[in-house]
Amino acid sequence: AIRDVGRALDIPYAEVDKVAKLVPFDLKMTISKALDISTELHALYENDPQIKELLDTSMALEGLPRHASTHAAGVVITSEPIVNYVPLQLNSENFITTQFTKDTVENLGLLKMDFLGLRNLSIIDFTLKAVKRVEGQEIRLKEIPLNDAKTLLLFQRGETSGVFQFESAGIRNVLRRLGPENIEDIAAVNALYRPGPMQNIDTFIARKKGKEAIHYPDDSLIPILKNTYGVIVYQEQIMQIASTMAGFTLGQSDILRRAVSKKKKDVLDEEKSHFVSGALQQGYLEKTAVTVYEYIEKFANYGFNRSHAFAYSFVGFQMAYLKAHHPGAFFTSLMNSVRHNTTKLKEYIAEARKNKLKLSSPSINQSNYSFELVNKEEIRFGLTAIKGIRRDFVEDVLNERKQNGPFKSVDQFLIRIDKRWLKLELLQSLTAVGVFDELSPNRKQLMLDLEGKIQ
Repeated sequence: AIRDVGRALDIPYAEVDKVAKLVPFDLKMTISKALDISTELHALYENDPQIKELLDTSMALEGLPRHASTHAAGVVITSEPIVNYVPLQLNSENFITTQFTKDTVENLGLLKMDFLGLRNLSIIDFTLKAVKRVEGQEIRLKEIPLNDAKTLLLFQRGETSGVFQFESAGIRNVLRRLGPENIEDIAAVNALYRPGPMQNIDTFIARKKGKEAIHYPDDSLIPILKNTYGVIVYQEQIMQIASTMAGFTLGQSDILRRAVSKKKKDVLDEEKSHFVSGALQQGYLEKTAVTVYEYIEKFANYGFNRSHAFAYSFVGFQMAYLKAHHPGAFFTSLMNSVRHNTTKLKEYIAEARKNKLKLSSPSINQSNYSFELVNKEEIRFGLTAIKGIRRDFVEDVLNERKQNGPFKSVDQFLIRIDKRWLKLELLQSLTAVGVFDELSPNRKQLMLDLEGKIQ
């Protein structure tokens, strides 16, 4: 509050910073408390009218919401016009938002959906189009075999750079250790590689590799826990166990799942008695029911959504399949998605070369906006991927090329291009990365000549 008010009152930053730093950094600190604690702050307040105005105004604002934030993906859906249910407002981007928070909206019983936009879906789409254009092959995502040996080998080797959800060094190490043999194993890694569930990774791998005995609290749970080697990995497994053993409805199972994941002690104790009495009615021994419930409590806090893990793993598998079978199209799309992120771009270029792909230098006559697949194994650099090159310059180059054909020489390029682009720094950058190589192969000589050419 002090810093924001200081900016609004146009008080020099150094003075505001000095005042702000005199407020002790303690929980539940207020400005009035700080005035009591700090004699230096109190003296400034009493003796400097500007600081007094700063602190009085800050005290009036302190504790109020600083701004109204907007959920990145949340959409409220109503059967009638939404104004009948919720007050609305325009946010800073002139977008209609609810004035109520997401929790209030949910408590009102309204439908709130989160629609996540994934860059990776665009990468897949662009890859499929490139494969069709260059290789003449149409790939249907739903027909990708989930037992494809080449794709599974890529996961087993941890070569998943650029693959959605499986890109970090840590998860790639887990993939190498586990050696997934099917989509079940891949989804399990996705679910386990998160804070909390991580502590079950070693057990999961040891059981899969046969180094540790697989233990089931009761044989009736084998069909539910077999795919995850007796470890509860998914929240849906908790619901299945409650339904199978205690006769819970899916609604009751979901209450149990939520209670365990949120560690609500009173609800947990209540659900335990429901679970045990339900299991007794189903013909189980009380000892078995208690053991299974304790097993649920042990694992459920770390359970992940199976539906979520699989949906994400399918996207990851599709990307891995395209990387394994159509690396040229895959890396073209991948590099286009990060062409303004130098660090990532360098990483993917190195990975593309490792996959035996040829990367051709940007060309004034052949390059377009983005990276482009020339043939199955060659990718041409896009002009917008060159650092410091403006989009409107590229537009001018491409329009001129389209209207009047390719450039025959560097001199002709300089005559045909708009005068505002005749800047030595821009032209030397283009020369340095080989844009003019086909017109003037001696880059050093062209660098020296350019100054005289544009004066």
